[in-house]
Amino acid sequence: MLMFGVRAILRRQAYHMATDFRQFDEHGFPIAPRFQDLKVPGEEVPRRPNVSVRTKRLVLVAVLLGIVVPVIFGPQIVSAVGQGVAEWFSSRAEQKFWHGDYAGAISDLGHAIGWSPHSWELYFRRAQYREKVDDLNGSLADWNQLLGLTESTEVLSFVYSGRSWIYVRLERYREALDDATHAVRLSPTPENLNTRAYIRALANLELPEGLVDINKALEEVGEGNPQFLDTRGYLLFLMDRSDDSLKDLKRAILLSESDRRRLQTQQFMDPREWTLRMKEMEHNLAVMYHHRGLVYDKLGHKDDADHDLRHAQELGYNPAQGVL
Repeated sequence: MLMFGVRAILRRQAYHMATDFRQFDEHGFPIAPRFQDLKVPGEEVPRRPNVSVRTKRLVLVAVLLGIVVPVIFGPQIVSAVGQGVAEWFSSRAEQKFWHGDYAGAISDLGHAIGWSPHSWELYFRRAQYREKVDDLNGSLADWNQLLGLTESTEVLSFVYSGRSWIYVRLERYREALDDATHAVRLSPTPENLNTRAYIRALANLELPEGLVDINKALEEVGEGNPQFLDTRGYLLFLMDRSDDSLKDLKRAILLSESDRRRLQTQQFMDPREWTLRMKEMEHNLAVMYHHRGLVYDKLGHKDDADHDLRHAQELGYNPAQGVL
């Protein structure tokens, strides 16, 4: 009985030792069970599937591309894409302009601005294109927008000068003269001096100051610039100095007609560029012939006046379209 009882006790202890999942350290304290020790006898614990190193790398790359790269480089990527699209529309607008599709060119520049809204060059071109189609308010809006897009003194000088001409066409002469003065202060070039002098003539304001402007411009470029001579001739006419005016206007027309004959022989030029330059030259001559016609009329040369005024109309003199 004793041996049986001892054996029974030993068997129970052995059973409990086998079924007790707890383990003890060398000091007799229990060790925290591990996950695999908690399994129910006879039940298999599912093993974690093995993942290859290549798969792990692919997952890491996907995370980088999907999360990290957009967060860090997203703005740069969007900016680069936008700039590329804007340049494409801008290039197409230029091609349309040279083919005489001004409306299409303006539309494409609008798309380009949508992709690159802080590009002063795009607004600058659209302002000029809009003036070309007599959209004066649209052009004025673009010139206004330009003032907040650049701090370049040279560019701002062009902006004020360009806007001044829109004000002239809108017959807002005081604002036109203010802008022309801003342009001269920023960059007192002969061109800006001529612009202010001519606006003073068109507005019939500050004529002596206009004469000072144009004389200074001619001192810098010489007496061979027909547009500058026309400006001075018109100012002298308005100041009742018709004889001096006639001298300047005759020389201006002589030089311009010579330039036009020279352009007519330049067949190597791109036909579209040639056509635009020829049209611009004819418009300049139209203004000069009109001015000389006024002088002839004031001097009592009726036939000469009629001839020049009629020829000015044939060449495209038209104040409503900016040829004035």
